[in-house]
Amino acid sequence: MVALEQQPGPPEQARAVLNVLEDFVAEKGRLQDTQTAVLNILEDYGLEKQRLEETERAVLNILEDFGSEKARLEDMQTAILNILEDFGSEKERLENMQTAILNILDDLATEKARLEETQKEVVRSEQTVRASLREKEVLLKEIHHRVKNNLQVISSLLNLQARYLNDPAAREIFNESQNRVLSIALVHEKLYQSADLSHIDFAEYVAVLVDNLLHTHDATKRGIVRELELGGTRLTIDVAIPLPGLIKRQAARMIISTALRELKKEAERTSS
Repeated sequence: MVALEQQPGPPEQARAVLNVLEDFVAEKGRLQDTQTAVLNILEDYGLEKQRLEETERAVLNILEDFGSEKARLEDMQTAILNILEDFGSEKERLENMQTAILNILDDLATEKARLEETQKEVVRSEQTVRASLREKEVLLKEIHHRVKNNLQVISSLLNLQARYLNDPAAREIFNESQNRVLSIALVHEKLYQSADLSHIDFAEYVAVLVDNLLHTHDATKRGIVRELELGGTRLTIDVAIPLPGLIKRQAARMIISTALRELKKEAERTSS
């Protein structure tokens, strides 16, 4: 016998429907959770898209800045290349200048050596000239000394010769010649005593002449006193020998003669 399939009853159907509804509610909740998750994902996607857009804009800005920086770097590179090129030219110019300076220094060293040699030669020549000049000074002093001695010998001979003369006029001539010779001898004496050898002190020369005249005429015993007012003139031998000595001597003799006449007159008035 075939068994008849039993149909579910209403309670089973109700439970089945409840199970289906429960499953539907559960599925609906799951779908709502999925929808919420999808919305969250979409919301996160919007935020991520916005962030990506901002990142893209930032990248574009960076690329733009990079382009500007690249242009600036290219300009800087060009400037550096120009500077290097100028540096190369300046370096070459400095090298040329250095070479020129070294050449100048070499020339200066050569010139210095030449000048030092010239200076040594000048020093040697100066030493030779000084030595020769000292020798000539010694010889010149010796000449003046010998001339003075010879003139003194002549003066002594004239003095000895005058002693044998009885004529007062002739004796006066000899005395005058002797005094002139002594005046010339005095010039040579002052010359070899002087450091100049070409000039004599005229005041000192005249003072000695006057003293000799005073001694010759015994002026001191007669009360004649020497008073001279002479400047610090210096005379050469060419002027001192022929002119000043004789003129000053003649003037001194005139003064002494005048003084002697005045003394003689004074003595006559006193005796009378």
